[in-house]
Amino acid sequence: MTTQKYIITTPCYSLREIDLRDAQQILVLTNDPDWLKYIGDRGIYSHDNALTYIQERFIASYQEYGFGSWAVIDNETGAFMGICGLLQREALAVPELGYALLPEYRGRRVVQAVIPPVLEWARQHELIFLTALTTPDNHSSIHILEKHGFTFSRIHFEEGNSLNVYQLML
Repeated sequence: MTTQKYIITTPCYSLREIDLRDAQQILVLTNDPDWLKYIGDRGIYSHDNALTYIQERFIASYQEYGFGSWAVIDNETGAFMGICGLLQREALAVPELGYALLPEYRGRRVVQAVIPPVLEWARQHELIFLTALTTPDNHSSIHILEKHGFTFSRIHFEEGNSLNVYQLML
């Protein structure tokens, strides 16, 4: 077993790199109805699909960019709660803040607690701008983004879908 690499630690939550041991949680998260509605179907229908997704999305991002989506861990229980971190999309010039929680952890202000340390991590690593994308009907995410200083920038079309692009200057 490899040692977990924690990127950010707060009093209640820690963020660490996602690894192959997280396949079951990633499988559940990416098949959650809210994930499918707001993020989209990523074709992850089996444990093997989840392993491939982790390797190609998360681990590859850590290696190429030095950042990615990180696992949000409850410090008290050690439970995998969801993901939060920075993504680099080919279609966008600057990194994107992204997050998603398993259903049982939503509504507990977890995302609100982990976004500020992620933004601070970005500042410390000399990122100047961040973006965030959300569907126009994801009012919860829009509220969270605006609360953390993101402002609406424009509409972005991707795979036939309209997405709101928010920006933040760090």
